[in-house]
Amino acid sequence: MPITAPLSFLQANINHCACAQDLLLQSMAQWSINIAVVAEPYFVWPRKDWVADLNGSVAIISSAAAGTPTLEGVRRGQGCVAARFGEFIVVGVYFSPNRSLAELHISLAELRAVVVGSYPLPVLVLGDFNAKNLAWGSRRTDVRGRMVEDWALETGLVVLNRGSVPTCVRMRGESVVDISFASPALSPRAIDWRVMEGVETYSDHRYIRFDVSTQPSSAPVQQAPSGPRWALKQLDRELLLEASIVQAWVSSPDRPADVNDEAGWFQEAMSEICDVAMPRVRPGSARRQVYWWSRELTSLREACVAARHLYARHRRLRIRPPNAAAIEAELYEGYRAAKTALREAVMRARDRAREEMLETLDRDPWGRPYKMVRDKLRTWAPPLTQSLRPQLVEDVVSALFPARGNIRPRLWLRHLRCRKRTTRTTTTASRKGPGLLDTKWNCQQCRSKLPKTGNSNTPVRITNHPIASKEDSILSPSEESNVTTRIKNKCSKSGNSDSCVTEERLRMIIKQEITDTIKSLVSEHLANLNLQVSGFQESLSFISKQYDDLMQSVNEKSETINRLVSKNEKLTTQVKNLTDRLGQIERNMRVCNVEITGIPEHKSENLLSTVEQLGRIVESPIAESDILHVTRIAKLNKESNRPRSVIVKLRSQRHRDELLAAVTRFNKKNKDNKLNTEHLGLGGRREPVFVSEHLTPTNKHLHAAARKKAKEAGFMFVWIRDGRILARKNEQSHAIYIKDDESLKLLL
Repeated sequence: MPITAPLSFLQANINHCACAQDLLLQSMAQWSINIAVVAEPYFVWPRKDWVADLNGSVAIISSAAAGTPTLEGVRRGQGCVAARFGEFIVVGVYFSPNRSLAELHISLAELRAVVVGSYPLPVLVLGDFNAKNLAWGSRRTDVRGRMVEDWALETGLVVLNRGSVPTCVRMRGESVVDISFASPALSPRAIDWRVMEGVETYSDHRYIRFDVSTQPSSAPVQQAPSGPRWALKQLDRELLLEASIVQAWVSSPDRPADVNDEAGWFQEAMSEICDVAMPRVRPGSARRQVYWWSRELTSLREACVAARHLYARHRRLRIRPPNAAAIEAELYEGYRAAKTALREAVMRARDRAREEMLETLDRDPWGRPYKMVRDKLRTWAPPLTQSLRPQLVEDVVSALFPARGNIRPRLWLRHLRCRKRTTRTTTTASRKGPGLLDTKWNCQQCRSKLPKTGNSNTPVRITNHPIASKEDSILSPSEESNVTTRIKNKCSKSGNSDSCVTEERLRMIIKQEITDTIKSLVSEHLANLNLQVSGFQESLSFISKQYDDLMQSVNEKSETINRLVSKNEKLTTQVKNLTDRLGQIERNMRVCNVEITGIPEHKSENLLSTVEQLGRIVESPIAESDILHVTRIAKLNKESNRPRSVIVKLRSQRHRDELLAAVTRFNKKNKDNKLNTEHLGLGGRREPVFVSEHLTPTNKHLHAAARKKAKEAGFMFVWIRDGRILARKNEQSHAIYIKDDESLKLLL
């Protein structure tokens, strides 16, 4: 049994990109791909080797590579297309992620009808399902993935995906959404399934490649050699004429000779003449690139792959440097620049090749451009009979050239006077030679003695026919009657009705064949309609169930939301009350506190003596017994370079108010030299020192917002009194109490 080469498959998604489609065609030529399934093609060529679904979202491409089976039948749907290639069915699929779950269920039901209708032939289902499932290497399983998995189990298909290499790589993440399914009988023959990571596709999807070993028949048909071929464009007509004259001088086989010997001699003679007049066409290797490809494009494509590897390697780093974001952005920009250079180079190469082809119109108007427009330009392919199934070839030849043993060749007789012709069977020719009959045979009108008017010269016919038996014959030429008698057809008497075909029987045979064909076609269409109707019924029941569940869930969620809204309102009121109470408690706890900012920090500082010095400077002496506690607090903004604030807890609120009033009087008295570190006896650069009430964090933010708003609105005064924030636009206006963010709207 001969070993046949496996079929090579390619699966891709090119995202409606022209450059990605150009790179796909180059990859098919480079890898000698037989069949490719492309999701989201940029353009579907109106050719016999391109088939697409109804909306052009997925296409199947059959290449002219050696061993590619003939595309025989096509079935189209929404998002799926099926085509028969030899002994198996290939189904291309693309399900958009924008489809709802109900639409996905309907599409899966339609796809199931296509797959089940293709049995018992092996089936391959390839495409972008936009579904994630652990079964084909995804990191998680979503709802679409469970639906596709259930569909595959119902149809009995096997997943061909191996490993967990992502098939779709984007900036936001990676996923495995391109899936390959096969029927159980075909899955063991699918070998070397892999994701092509080191190839630039100009799309966010990677190529998928695998091979399918062909299954030779039990009685393989020996294909006849195609024979020599000559280059007709290089024909030398003078040499052809001279070689023909010389070959005519050579003695031919003696006659009568066997027809096969004479055919062999004729074939040998014609081969020698053609060898002299024109060169032979040498069988060349298949082109591994499209017509516009060049080494420059190969280098640019490799540069894109290298830039992408650098970018991906940096993103996979676990220990990232401090400037990782900047490096990542730089590498990504380099990758984008390499892709842009490749796209522009591809466009230039295609335009240059197109211009060169159009320039040939001046030299040869009927050349390549004309053939392309007339759809006569195609790549070389083996004869059609070598790619068709042997049984189909045998059926076609039998229908075109039926083997009928009872058909006799016709012999023609010509009357010398009127030059009319008639046929004569071989049984008549067996009695007398054709030359004798040609000279003595007369037509009925010439043999008639009556004038050629009226109906009296009509020959009398007997219901006999000479075809049935070898003993039948037409009237002898020696007879001088103008009446032609024929012996009756003996088919009916012999009882062997199969040996002769009458018009009535032929009509019945044709009628029966047409009836059977119509019945089979109607049955097939009814079966498909039944499958579609059952699929629609399942989809409607599924949608109805989903709708009921959804309405029940919506009602439950609405009740829950209403309860949560009511509870939220109560909790909001409670939180507001608790916040107010907590703020009041914090203000009461800080009623005796003073916050001093601007005092530099030292390791050996004595805050107690610093506070006493402050009291002496502002003429409000503070005894050591009046200071209950003094400390520094943490900064709210840790990145600030300002020193930490000092909190002083005095014995009573009266002491706090006296100290604050004394600081205000001191600053008003010394406007040019307000309170600073030099007054407190601290060395170093002179820095201002501020003394204020110890506010809560909420009031601090509110005080900062009030000062900013007052500055924008032109208010002159913003101050704090007993933990309350007050503002006044001028000396004549009334004070405004700022108690929350809503009160800021009063500062107009």
